[in-house]
Amino acid sequence: MKSQKSFEVVRASAGSGKTYRLVSRYLACCLAVDDPRAFRHVLALTFTNKAAWEMKERILSDLAKVGSGAAASEFLLELTDQTGLSLDTLASRARALRAAMLHRYGEISVMTLDSFTNRLVKRVSHATWLWIRIIALSSIKTGLLTKP
Repeated sequence: MKSQKSFEVVRASAGSGKTYRLVSRYLACCLAVDDPRAFRHVLALTFTNKAAWEMKERILSDLAKVGSGAAASEFLLELTDQTGLSLDTLASRARALRAAMLHRYGEISVMTLDSFTNRLVKRVSHATWLWIRIIALSSIKTGLLTKP
């Protein structure tokens, strides 16, 4: 890939092509790796549920187009530039990636900032509660605490 950034922010006003840019970068990140499950390690955040849904739909639609050779030449040129891959390799990886995404649709991490924050808080609070229980159980076993 041309850019090795692990974090990227796209700022633009309404109607300026944010979804196009985000989908392009998302696909470049996923296709650059020869693993159809690479999408599980890529996170895209938006502000609205509508934008998240639209982005998922566009990702799957664009993958189908790239995989079948029906994608716009400008889009293909951008992907080849970002990934350094040939058109044949892109098409092959796009087909495999789309199949994996459809099979594990729930694992596509394209969501709102609010959804991401809620998911993060739930996981952290669950882990914290688990840690507290482990400490309490080990303290009971060692005699530092007694059962009520």
